[in-house]
Amino acid sequence: MGECHQDFETALAGDELARQTFSWLAPSHRHDFVCWIEAAAAERDRLSRIQAAVDILAGREVVRRN
Repeated sequence: MGECHQDFETALAGDELARQTFSWLAPSHRHDFVCWIEAAAAERDRLSRIQAAVDILAGREVVRRN
C-alpha cells in the first residue's frame, strides 16, 4: 500500500474539497477507495483511479473511458 497510499495522499493534498470529504468518510469507505486504487493492474490505471477518486470526492463529474 505504500506507494499508492502516498500518491493518493499527494493528490488529496492538492484538492482541499476532496481531502476534506475523504476525512469525513467512515474508515470502511476510505478503505474501499484505497483498495479500489490498489486493485489496478497497471500503473496507468492506478493513476487514473487516483484522479477519478479525487474527482468523485470533490463532487466533480467523472467521465469513464473503456
